[in-house]
Amino acid sequence: MITQEQVFAEVKNNLRTYDEYDLIDEISLKKWFISSIKKFGNNVMVTTDAILDVNNNKTELPDDFWHLKEAWRYEPHHYCSNKGKIPIEYKRGFNNKGVSDDCDCDTSSYVSKQYVSGTSSFYVYYNKPSKLVLGSSFDQRVVSRDCLNLPNKVVHKNNNLINIVNRTINTEFKDGNIYLIYDALPTDLKGNVAVPDTQHDELLNYVIKNLEYRVVRDILLNEEDPNSVGKLNLLRAERNDAFNLAMTESKSGSFSPKSWKNIRNKNRLRKAKVERIVPDINF
Repeated sequence: MITQEQVFAEVKNNLRTYDEYDLIDEISLKKWFISSIKKFGNNVMVTTDAILDVNNNKTELPDDFWHLKEAWRYEPHHYCSNKGKIPIEYKRGFNNKGVSDDCDCDTSSYVSKQYVSGTSSFYVYYNKPSKLVLGSSFDQRVVSRDCLNLPNKVVHKNNNLINIVNRTINTEFKDGNIYLIYDALPTDLKGNVAVPDTQHDELLNYVIKNLEYRVVRDILLNEEDPNSVGKLNLLRAERNDAFNLAMTESKSGSFSPKSWKNIRNKNRLRKAKVERIVPDINF
C-alpha cells in the first residue's frame, strides 16, 4: 500500500516551486486523492464492517465507506473491561440502559466492539439483531446492487427505517447501534485511504498525475501563476493517458501479492475489534 503521506510528498516534490510558496493546499489534496481512488469503483474496493453509534437519530459513515451491503440494528448486552477502569459517562449510560458488566464467557453469539477513551479500553457486546430498511428515496450511488436492506427486500416496521444523506445515516430510532457491512476504499493499517500496489504501478501513477493536474488547475484559476497554462495542458494529457492504463490494470485485478497481504492483515486487525455475527433470518 502507498499511503496518502507518501503520495502527497511525491506531488509536493514534483511541484516544489509551488510548495515553497505554500500554494498547495493539503485539505484539497486529500479530497482529490479520495476522489481519484473512487473513480476505480469496485475494481479496488474491499469488503469490511463496523459498528456505528447512533445519537439523536443519526450517525456518520466510516471514512472509507463506498457502498452499503448490509445494515443491522443491535442492542448492547454487556460490557467487559478486563478489570480496567471505565469512564464514568459510559458507566452511567450502561446503567441507564440496563447493560450489565457481567462478562459472558461464550461470546460467539455477540457482535463486539472495542471502545478506547484516553487510557481506558473496554469491549461492548451486542445481540438481538434486526434488519434495517432503506427509505424509498435512498441514494442508489452508495448502495450495492445486492444490498440486503433494499425496500423491496425488507418490510418497514417500527423504528427500522434508515436513510443515507451525504455522509450521514439518519435513523427512526434516537439512540442505539448499527452493524454495517460495506464495500470500502482501500486503507492502510492506520485506517487512512491508500493506493493499492499494482503490478505496474499504473494506479499510483494516475493518482499522482491527477493530483498534480488539480493543483496546477487551481493555481491557474486563482491567477496565482498565469504562466501555468502550458504545464496544465501537459499534465492534462499525462493524466488522461495514465487513467486509461490504470483502469485497464485495475479491471484485470492485477494487484501485487504485497498489496493483498496488506489488505489481509488490515482485515485481520479489524476482525479482532469487530466480530461479524449475522443471523440467518428470513424476513
